[in-house]
Amino acid sequence: MDGVLVENITRDTIARMASFKRHQQHKDVPYSEGCGGLMWDAWGGSAGINWAINKLKQIDKK
Repeated sequence: MDGVLVENITRDTIARMASFKRHQQHKDVPYSEGCGGLMWDAWGGSAGINWAINKLKQIDKK
């Protein structure tokens, strides 16, 4: 993978990502009206948050 930086993501980072679910009610706020929608998108949007929640469950099973 030329030019692609690959790093491991720590459990702590995944947990912070998953905990952002509590802000889901702000995901549709337009960028021009506040940072709710912007931050939701910055954390990966619904796909990213759901990935983090599922990954955290998988990690904690081990």
